[in-house]
Amino acid sequence: MTRYLIRRVLQTVPVLFGVSLLAFAIMHVVPGDPVRLIAGPDAPESVVQRVRAELGLERPLYVQYVSFLGRAIQGDLGRSLRSRAPVIDEILTRFPATLELTTVSMLMAVAVGLPLGLLAAVRRSTWVDYLSMGASLSSLSMPIFWVAIVAIWLFSLQLGWLPVSGRAGPVWQWEGLRHIVLPAATLATTSVAIISRLTRSGMLDVLGREYVTTARAKGVSPLG
Repeated sequence: MTRYLIRRVLQTVPVLFGVSLLAFAIMHVVPGDPVRLIAGPDAPESVVQRVRAELGLERPLYVQYVSFLGRAIQGDLGRSLRSRAPVIDEILTRFPATLELTTVSMLMAVAVGLPLGLLAAVRRSTWVDYLSMGASLSSLSMPIFWVAIVAIWLFSLQLGWLPVSGRAGPVWQWEGLRHIVLPAATLATTSVAIISRLTRSGMLDVLGREYVTTARAKGVSPLG
Protein backbone atom coordinates (compact mmCIF):
# COMPACT_ATOMS: atom_id res chain seq x y z
CA MET A 1 0.00 0.00 0.00
CA THR A 2 2.85 2.37 0.89
CA ARG A 3 4.65 1.62 -2.38
CA TYR A 4 1.44 2.26 -4.30
CA LEU A 5 0.94 5.64 -2.61
CA ILE A 6 4.54 6.63 -3.24
CA ARG A 7 4.24 5.64 -6.88
CA ARG A 8 1.05 7.63 -7.30
CA VAL A 9 2.59 10.69 -5.67
CA LEU A 10 5.64 10.44 -7.94
CA GLN A 11 3.37 10.17 -10.97
CA THR A 12 1.81 13.53 -10.11
CA VAL A 13 5.17 15.31 -10.33
CA PRO A 14 5.39 15.36 -14.16
CA VAL A 15 1.70 16.28 -14.33
CA LEU A 16 2.18 19.26 -12.03
CA PHE A 17 5.29 20.25 -13.97
CA GLY A 18 3.31 20.15 -17.22
CA VAL A 19 0.50 22.22 -15.71
CA SER A 20 2.94 24.84 -14.44
CA LEU A 21 4.64 25.01 -17.83
CA LEU A 22 1.28 25.36 -19.58
CA ALA A 23 0.11 28.09 -17.19
CA PHE A 24 3.37 30.00 -17.66
CA ALA A 25 3.12 29.68 -21.45
CA ILE A 26 -0.48 30.90 -21.50
CA MET A 27 0.49 34.06 -19.62
CA HIS A 28 2.95 34.90 -22.39
CA VAL A 29 0.80 33.82 -25.34
CA VAL A 30 -2.48 35.61 -24.57
CA PRO A 31 -2.78 39.03 -26.23
CA GLY A 32 -2.24 42.17 -24.19
CA ASP A 33 0.54 43.47 -22.01
CA PRO A 34 0.04 42.85 -18.27
CA VAL A 35 2.61 45.54 -17.49
CA ARG A 36 0.58 48.12 -19.38
CA LEU A 37 -2.51 46.92 -17.53
CA ILE A 38 -0.80 47.40 -14.17
CA ALA A 39 0.80 50.74 -14.99
CA GLY A 40 -2.31 52.10 -16.68
CA PRO A 41 -3.10 52.82 -20.33
CA ASP A 42 -1.87 56.42 -20.07
CA ALA A 43 1.35 55.70 -18.16
CA PRO A 44 4.56 57.01 -19.76
CA GLU A 45 7.02 54.52 -21.20
CA SER A 46 9.50 55.13 -18.37
CA VAL A 47 6.93 53.99 -15.82
CA VAL A 48 6.08 50.93 -17.93
CA GLN A 49 9.74 49.97 -18.15
CA ARG A 50 10.19 50.43 -14.40
CA VAL A 51 7.23 48.18 -13.64
CA ARG A 52 8.53 45.62 -16.13
CA ALA A 53 11.89 45.63 -14.37
CA GLU A 54 10.26 45.31 -10.93
CA LEU A 55 8.32 42.26 -12.12
CA GLY A 56 11.39 40.77 -13.77
CA LEU A 57 9.69 40.52 -17.16
CA GLU A 58 12.74 41.82 -19.00
CA ARG A 59 14.67 38.64 -18.17
CA PRO A 60 14.84 35.60 -20.51
CA LEU A 61 11.82 33.33 -20.45
CA TYR A 62 13.62 30.36 -18.92
CA VAL A 63 14.84 32.55 -16.04
CA GLN A 64 11.30 33.85 -15.52
CA TYR A 65 9.96 30.28 -15.50
CA VAL A 66 12.48 29.06 -12.92
CA SER A 67 11.65 32.05 -10.72
CA PHE A 68 7.91 31.46 -11.21
CA LEU A 69 8.26 27.75 -10.35
CA GLY A 70 10.34 28.48 -7.25
CA ARG A 71 7.82 30.99 -5.90
CA ALA A 72 4.91 28.65 -6.71
CA ILE A 73 6.52 25.81 -4.73
CA GLN A 74 6.75 28.18 -1.76
CA GLY A 75 3.07 29.14 -2.13
CA ASP A 76 3.72 32.54 -3.69
CA LEU A 77 1.47 32.75 -6.77
CA GLY A 78 1.93 36.46 -7.28
CA ARG A 79 -0.67 39.20 -7.03
CA SER A 80 -4.01 39.56 -8.75
CA LEU A 81 -4.02 42.09 -11.59
CA ARG A 82 -7.56 43.09 -10.62
CA SER A 83 -7.43 43.44 -6.83
CA ARG A 84 -3.64 43.57 -6.31
CA ALA A 85 -4.11 41.12 -3.43
CA PRO A 86 -1.99 37.95 -3.20
CA VAL A 87 -3.43 35.22 -5.43
CA ILE A 88 -3.14 32.63 -2.66
CA ASP A 89 -5.32 34.81 -0.43
CA GLU A 90 -7.89 35.14 -3.22
CA ILE A 91 -7.96 31.34 -3.59
CA LEU A 92 -8.27 30.69 0.15
CA THR A 93 -11.06 33.27 0.44
CA ARG A 94 -13.14 31.46 -2.18
CA PHE A 95 -12.17 27.91 -1.22
CA PRO A 96 -14.99 27.33 1.32
CA ALA A 97 -17.64 28.19 -1.27
CA THR A 98 -15.93 25.97 -3.85
CA LEU A 99 -15.71 23.08 -1.38
CA GLU A 100 -19.35 23.53 -0.42
CA LEU A 101 -20.48 23.54 -4.04
CA THR A 102 -18.40 20.46 -4.89
CA THR A 103 -19.66 18.53 -1.87
CA VAL A 104 -23.32 19.27 -2.53
CA SER A 105 -22.87 18.46 -6.21
CA MET A 106 -21.31 15.05 -5.48
CA LEU A 107 -23.99 14.22 -2.91
CA MET A 108 -26.64 15.01 -5.52
CA ALA A 109 -24.83 12.89 -8.11
CA VAL A 110 -24.62 9.86 -5.81
CA ALA A 111 -28.18 10.26 -4.52
CA VAL A 112 -29.56 10.29 -8.07
CA GLY A 113 -27.06 8.24 -10.07
CA LEU A 114 -26.82 5.22 -7.75
CA PRO A 115 -30.53 4.34 -7.54
CA LEU A 116 -30.97 5.19 -11.22
CA GLY A 117 -28.26 2.70 -12.20
CA LEU A 118 -29.65 0.04 -9.87
CA LEU A 119 -33.15 0.47 -11.24
CA ALA A 120 -31.91 0.34 -14.83
CA ALA A 121 -30.06 -2.92 -14.12
CA VAL A 122 -32.97 -4.58 -12.36
CA ARG A 123 -35.37 -3.47 -15.12
CA ARG A 124 -32.98 -4.30 -17.93
CA SER A 125 -34.33 -4.00 -21.49
CA THR A 126 -37.50 -2.26 -20.29
CA TRP A 127 -38.64 1.29 -20.83
CA VAL A 128 -37.13 2.21 -17.46
CA ASP A 129 -33.71 1.03 -18.61
CA TYR A 130 -33.98 2.74 -21.99
CA LEU A 131 -35.23 5.99 -20.49
CA SER A 132 -32.60 6.21 -17.75
CA MET A 133 -29.68 5.28 -20.00
CA GLY A 134 -30.96 7.58 -22.74
CA ALA A 135 -31.09 10.44 -20.26
CA SER A 136 -27.58 9.59 -19.06
CA LEU A 137 -26.23 9.58 -22.61
CA SER A 138 -27.93 12.90 -23.32
CA SER A 139 -26.45 14.54 -20.23
CA LEU A 140 -22.98 13.29 -21.19
CA SER A 141 -23.41 14.79 -24.65
CA MET A 142 -24.40 18.26 -23.45
CA PRO A 143 -21.73 20.76 -22.34
CA ILE A 144 -22.04 21.91 -18.74
CA PHE A 145 -22.12 25.59 -19.71
CA TRP A 146 -25.09 24.97 -22.03
CA VAL A 147 -26.95 23.06 -19.29
CA ALA A 148 -26.28 25.98 -16.95
CA ILE A 149 -27.65 28.52 -19.43
CA VAL A 150 -30.81 26.50 -20.00
CA ALA A 151 -31.28 25.91 -16.26
CA ILE A 152 -30.90 29.62 -15.48
CA TRP A 153 -33.33 30.56 -18.26
CA LEU A 154 -35.93 28.03 -17.13
CA PHE A 155 -35.79 27.93 -13.34
CA SER A 156 -34.65 31.50 -12.66
CA LEU A 157 -35.88 33.74 -15.46
CA GLN A 158 -39.05 31.95 -16.54
CA LEU A 159 -40.32 30.18 -13.42
CA GLY A 160 -38.61 32.38 -10.82
CA TRP A 161 -38.03 29.46 -8.48
CA LEU A 162 -34.29 29.90 -7.88
CA PRO A 163 -31.88 32.87 -7.84
CA VAL A 164 -29.66 33.44 -10.86
CA SER A 165 -26.40 33.68 -8.93
CA GLY A 166 -24.81 34.50 -5.60
CA ARG A 167 -24.29 32.83 -2.24
CA ALA A 168 -26.43 33.47 0.81
CA GLY A 169 -25.03 31.66 3.79
CA PRO A 170 -24.57 27.95 4.60
CA VAL A 171 -26.57 25.27 2.80
CA TRP A 172 -28.49 24.20 5.91
CA GLN A 173 -30.28 27.54 5.83
CA TRP A 174 -33.15 28.05 3.40
CA GLU A 175 -31.63 30.93 1.43
CA GLY A 176 -28.27 29.20 1.22
CA LEU A 177 -29.97 26.05 -0.06
CA ARG A 178 -31.93 27.99 -2.69
CA HIS A 179 -28.75 29.61 -4.00
CA ILE A 180 -26.75 26.39 -4.26
CA VAL A 181 -29.36 24.06 -5.77
CA LEU A 182 -29.06 25.35 -9.33
CA PRO A 183 -25.24 25.36 -9.72
CA ALA A 184 -24.85 22.10 -7.79
CA ALA A 185 -27.49 20.31 -9.87
CA THR A 186 -25.89 21.61 -13.06
CA LEU A 187 -22.45 20.34 -12.04
CA ALA A 188 -23.97 17.00 -11.00
CA THR A 189 -25.49 16.20 -14.41
CA THR A 190 -22.34 14.64 -15.86
CA SER A 191 -21.51 12.80 -12.63
CA VAL A 192 -25.04 11.39 -12.45
CA ALA A 193 -24.65 9.95 -15.94
CA ILE A 194 -21.26 8.38 -15.15
CA ILE A 195 -22.33 6.96 -11.78
CA SER A 196 -25.58 5.53 -13.14
CA ARG A 197 -23.88 3.82 -16.09
CA LEU A 198 -21.11 2.38 -13.92
CA THR A 199 -23.63 1.20 -11.34
CA ARG A 200 -25.77 -0.44 -14.02
CA SER A 201 -22.75 -2.20 -15.50
CA GLY A 202 -21.57 -3.46 -12.11
CA MET A 203 -25.07 -4.54 -11.10
CA LEU A 204 -25.60 -6.47 -14.34
CA ASP A 205 -22.33 -8.30 -13.70
CA VAL A 206 -23.53 -9.30 -10.23
CA LEU A 207 -26.97 -10.32 -11.49
CA GLY A 208 -25.30 -12.69 -13.95
CA ARG A 209 -23.45 -14.62 -11.26
CA GLU A 210 -24.40 -18.23 -10.55
CA TYR A 211 -25.57 -17.62 -7.00
CA VAL A 212 -28.02 -14.98 -8.22
CA THR A 213 -29.31 -17.33 -10.91
CA THR A 214 -29.75 -20.06 -8.28
CA ALA A 215 -31.59 -17.68 -5.96
CA ARG A 216 -33.95 -16.66 -8.75
CA ALA A 217 -34.57 -20.31 -9.62
CA LYS A 218 -35.66 -20.80 -6.01
CA GLY A 219 -38.22 -18.04 -6.35
CA VAL A 220 -36.37 -15.02 -4.94
CA SER A 221 -37.72 -11.79 -6.44
CA PRO A 222 -35.25 -9.59 -8.39
CA LEU A 223 -36.19 -6.72 -6.08
CA GLY A 224 -35.55 -8.78 -2.94
